[in-house]
This record gives sequence, structure tokens and C-alpha cells, in this order.
Amino acid sequence: MKKIIVIALSMILLVSMTPVTAQAADILGELLGKLDSLGDSSGYSEEAEAAPAETGSYSPKQLYEMTAPKVVEITTYDASGQPMSRGSGFFIDSQGSIVTNYHVIQDASAATVQTYDGSTYEVLQVMGCDAALDLAILDTRISGNQYLKMSDRKVSTGDTIYTLGSSLGLTGTFSDGLVSTASRLIDGVDYIQITAPISHGNSGGPLINSYGEVIGVNTMGFTDGQNINFAVNINELGRLDVSSPRTLAEVSREDGGTAQTVASAAVTDEALSNWLSNADMSEVESNDSFDWADVLRNDYYMAGCIEGIDDYDYYSLIVLEPTTIDAVILPYYSEDAEYLIGAIVDPEGNILAAAQAYEDSSSSYLNVTAEVTDPGTYYIILCVPDDYPYSEAAYYALNAVW
Repeated sequence: MKKIIVIALSMILLVSMTPVTAQAADILGELLGKLDSLGDSSGYSEEAEAAPAETGSYSPKQLYEMTAPKVVEITTYDASGQPMSRGSGFFIDSQGSIVTNYHVIQDASAATVQTYDGSTYEVLQVMGCDAALDLAILDTRISGNQYLKMSDRKVSTGDTIYTLGSSLGLTGTFSDGLVSTASRLIDGVDYIQITAPISHGNSGGPLINSYGEVIGVNTMGFTDGQNINFAVNINELGRLDVSSPRTLAEVSREDGGTAQTVASAAVTDEALSNWLSNADMSEVESNDSFDWADVLRNDYYMAGCIEGIDDYDYYSLIVLEPTTIDAVILPYYSEDAEYLIGAIVDPEGNILAAAQAYEDSSSSYLNVTAEVTDPGTYYIILCVPDDYPYSEAAYYALNAVW
């Protein structure tokens, strides 16, 4: 049995509330009408470009030029104003309503959107969201913006499709591919399986057909396969309840705030369970790749565990200016300080610094520090060596400051 290190963790959660204005109510009424008539192209004829005849389609260059101004980059922030994650979204009307993935805004207390011209706007409310569908509609009240038309065409296997978003923070990344499977139900949600790549930051961007219409919301990929990626069918947007707009802070609070799920390994020890529950956040599997890294918050504690030699835990953090990333890994069992492996990695996957083990009078821990000069998404990766001798998982708390 491994020895236990007792560590105190703290939690801070601040929320704010914004009333629903009359203008927001007008926008809500229009949005409800749009969702009720989803699939009826007449609701979008005034602002969106008319699609070409069935016999024709746009070139990739034309599609990019007509789509890019309608796609935004979304940055989310925690209660202390620190950046959490980056994703994509797109306008669906001329009043500033934006569709994205739920997981892009999950746990955020605030968010901003950057439009094609470089302007930045605050997200005022969440018009509707659903974790199971992984969809959200955000209200920015930007007026007169260009927006994308939702397709009422049948999606077929073999169709050419295009994605647009901020892949790994690279704004305006445009990719193409094919529909691998037109409809694949996963946990009751209709997905379109595609070959076009979806990377970290691409989530929430539009999946476009060759007529410049949205057919899906780019969502996820399978890291164990090649070119196996998914977008939520745009028709699932009609299942969202948009009758009760809320602020991001309210959504975060009602959905459990910073508390996510407990570490993935089965926990039967009461002391360990209490230790894990005292962290600000817990890892969410499978976070075993760059694309599916869990998001770190500045100076928050993340509880996690390494469940054997094949388990790798990836965490991402966003750096906006030159800074020092300083991370401490606190093992629950003292013996694990000898075996835990940690590193800070840049966006290209280069190791910037490796964790070193330390011991003082009361505990054993690991520390890793790296100086970074370029803005972007950086990663902390944790694992154990192939000769890890224990059957129990290696539980830890990760605290990073930058």
C-alpha cells in the first residue's frame, strides 16, 4: 500500500448575472421562429447568399471567401478573468446569434468573440445550450453581420464538405474532406462522420457543403483512428430550448460550476474520494491527446489519475503574452513522486521542460517551469514509466500558474 500525502485544496467560484432586456426578448422571439422552421430556407433568404443551382456548386476558394466573414473565434474566461480555452462559432442571423459547441463554453464565466475583421465583442447571454447535444447558441447583439444559411439539402455519403475554424489557435483554418457516413447516431445524437480534420480550437465551427450552406457543427474526432471525425447534424439545433436565456456565469453555476467529474478510476477509499472532491476541477477522460486535452485554469487545482502505463493525461493552457509557466504536481501517494513523468510542451509538440521530483519535511512533489515568449496554446502532459510497479492508479493534483 502506498503512503498518503494530505494536501489542502481551495475552491473559488464567482458568478455574475445580467437581466434579459427587451431587445434580447425581440431577438429571442426571432430565434425561436428560426428554430421552429429549421430546414425552411425561406427564413434566410434576405441576408444569406442564394445557393447555386443543383447542377452547380462553388469552388473551394469561393466557399472560403463567402464563409470566413461569418465565422468567429471564441475565447472563454474563468471567474478571475483568466483565459480558459479557445474555440470556433458562426453567425446564424443578422442580430449576432452565434452557434458553437457546448463544450467550448462549458464552465466559463465570460467569453468574447473575435470577428473576421479583428473586432472583439462580449458574449452577453447563452440563448440555449445542451450538453448532450454539445450545442449552444450565444447572443452578442452584433447587428448587421453576415451569417450562414442552414441547409435543407439531404446529406449523402461521399459528399464533398469543408470545415472552417481556429485549429490549434490558427484562425481561419480551412479544410476539405468527404462525408464518410451521412448519419451516425451516438448516444441519441445525429452526427455526420467526415474525413476533414478537426483539431483543438476547430470545435464549434461550421461544416459546409459545396453550396456554402451549413450542414453540421464540427465537434470531435477519434484519436485512435485516421480521419474519423464528427460534426453534429445542424438539424439537431432545433432540439435546443431557447426559452430561458442565461448568462455564461449562470450556466456554469447551474451546470455545477467548476466541478466536472471525479477522476476516472474507481474510488472506494473515503479519504481519497474526499481529497479528489476538494480540487477545483477533475480530469475528464479521454484526455489522452493534444486534440482532447482538458483545459487548465490559472492557479486552479486539477485532480487526476494515471491508470497504468498506457494512460496519458494532456492539459492545455492559453498564453496571451510572454510569461513563465510554473506547474506543481502533488501525488496523493508519496511513492508516486518517484514515478510520475511530467513535461511542458509547445504547440508543435516540442518538450520545453521536464518535471523534477522534490521532497521536503512534509511532502513529495514534482515541479516543472518553462519560459514562453510566443502567445498560443501550450500543454502539460503526465504519465508513468513502463516499469511502474503499483496496481493502484497514480492520483495527483496539478496546479499551474502562468
